[in-house]
Amino acid sequence: MEKALKALISHSRASAPPKTHDITDLVNFLPADWLGDMKHDLLKLDDFYIPTRYPDALPGMLPEGLPIRSDAEEAVRLARTFLERVEQHIQTN
Repeated sequence: MEKALKALISHSRASAPPKTHDITDLVNFLPADWLGDMKHDLLKLDDFYIPTRYPDALPGMLPEGLPIRSDAEEAVRLARTFLERVEQHIQTN
């Protein structure tokens, strides 16, 4: 998601994206109306970033602890939907 957001920022602003891994920070660089209904969903993906990338980090960023299978499936669905939207946006603009 981070790389897709950075690609979108670079494409829409014609400038380098910020040097951050934080999805919330990256989302805030995009026009609010572009993300529409996906903004809230993308922000949820931030909860998965640290525990999945750094398994020795503090356990569980979700209120109920570590992500479970259904959390992972939802995150993948959100990521696919967003990647499709980014690809369509870049191809048409």
